[in-house]
Amino acid sequence: MGGVEVAEIPFIVVPKVLREHLGEEGAEALVGLLNQLAAHELREFRLGVEAAVNNLAATMTREISSLRARMDEGDNALRAATQEGDNALRTAIREVDSALRSAIREVDSALRLEMREGFANLRTEMHALVNRTHVSLIKWMFAFWLGQVAVILGILKLLGAI
Repeated sequence: MGGVEVAEIPFIVVPKVLREHLGEEGAEALVGLLNQLAAHELREFRLGVEAAVNNLAATMTREISSLRARMDEGDNALRAATQEGDNALRTAIREVDSALRSAIREVDSALRLEMREGFANLRTEMHALVNRTHVSLIKWMFAFWLGQVAVILGILKLLGAI
């Protein structure tokens, strides 16, 4: 196990009363027995800790794998939803663009028709104005010529030529 090492107890002191009853060899045998028991318990503890760590590592591996799978699912769902939203937005933009182009064509056609009608009316009014001005100009010219003839005749009469 690559974890923390537990130091073994270097010696055990056997009380004097027990040593007197057991003798030196008995006391040493008791210490050996206790050391074996402690070593066995330490091995069992280490095995238990190793098993717990291995179980924890396996559980964590499973949970991490599960979490990764859920994250992948969420990522895929988010990508799909984003793609759907993008497609819907593109479709809506195309529809709005088409509607705007159609509306612009209609307004353009109506404006062109209105301008044609306006220019036709303007031409008609201009022709009428030119005709009225033309008639008025001819009247004034005739009046001026008559005045000129009257003046010339008056001068000739005064001079006695007539």
